[in-house]
Amino acid sequence: MDLDLGLSGIWGTREEESGIDRSQALYGAEFSFNWAPPSQARYRGLNVRGGVMLNDPEEVAGFSGERAMGVWTLAEWKLTSQWLVGGRFSHVEDPTNPDRTAWLTTPSLTYWQSEFVRLRAEYDVLHNPGDTSGLFTLRITFAMGPHKHETY
Repeated sequence: MDLDLGLSGIWGTREEESGIDRSQALYGAEFSFNWAPPSQARYRGLNVRGGVMLNDPEEVAGFSGERAMGVWTLAEWKLTSQWLVGGRFSHVEDPTNPDRTAWLTTPSLTYWQSEFVRLRAEYDVLHNPGDTSGLFTLRITFAMGPHKHETY
């Protein structure tokens, strides 16, 4: 079992062409939780990650000084040594109007053919104010090239 927590932040001031100094800050908090039963770690396991970010502008041009927040989470459950089922969820506020929000949800199914080849099927459902759309994606990821133990 493993739990990682993180905090981050960035803030600063910039001078615009009009000569006015504008300040802005971005704060974040993240977590990652991994669990696998010791006797079946190769065949079972859970991985959950997530975070939150807060944009805190001070009269940033176009933002009218509004705060905006976004959250995300991702979870994957290992069914066998090669199959994983998971999902992702994201929610974000519009910094120009925090009453307007958008969200994305994505269920996925992953098959690891080997440590070098991964196939993932996922379906994204994106909801923007007044519009909801879906997108099916089949992704193939593979690594190729020389291996460290081979001499060339």
